[in-house]
Amino acid sequence: MNLITQPISQISFEQYMAGEFECPWSDCRWESGEIVPVPPEYGENNEISQYLFFQFRLHIINQGLDMGTCIKDTDIEVNSTKHRTRKPDVMVLSADTRAALRGRSAVITKAIDPPLIIVEVISKNYRNIDLVEKKQEYLDRQVPEYWTVEWDCAIPTIIVRTFDAATRSYRSHQYQNPDVVQSTILPNLKLTVNQIIAAQ
Repeated sequence: MNLITQPISQISFEQYMAGEFECPWSDCRWESGEIVPVPPEYGENNEISQYLFFQFRLHIINQGLDMGTCIKDTDIEVNSTKHRTRKPDVMVLSADTRAALRGRSAVITKAIDPPLIIVEVISKNYRNIDLVEKKQEYLDRQVPEYWTVEWDCAIPTIIVRTFDAATRSYRSHQYQNPDVVQSTILPNLKLTVNQIIAAQ
């Protein structure tokens, strides 16, 4: 494959999907024709993301559910103020979405069913992006559950937003220690806020 040598501000979505570009950073995503760097995470963010990925995966296997999981390695196409992709920290995918991604770039386009669950672990520098921008973008994609995990604050809080098809809005449920976080997608999953924040 011949990589595109033109400036990274002139990359179409199709070229991004095909991987026909050179990324000068360790990780990147696409935004309105530009390749945008994805900055490194806090260590705590990575630990919490990895813990949830492992717990989701273990639960899905133990329950015999036909679902998949991915962590920071799959894009989702969204459209709010800009046409862009996001790289969620953790996602739970349906069988159909998993199948649609096989043999092609790991980008959940608008033609593919959205993830069943998206989790974003919040960093204080990007709090508004996760709580406002991404919330609206994932709502527009009708993601059934959107979790935010806020650990870097006085009272660690997890918010689970559940999509309401009738009102086309999210119903939010807030959890703090010692609450057990409730999921409609994985109703038998039993994790407390403290377990998730401590990542153990």
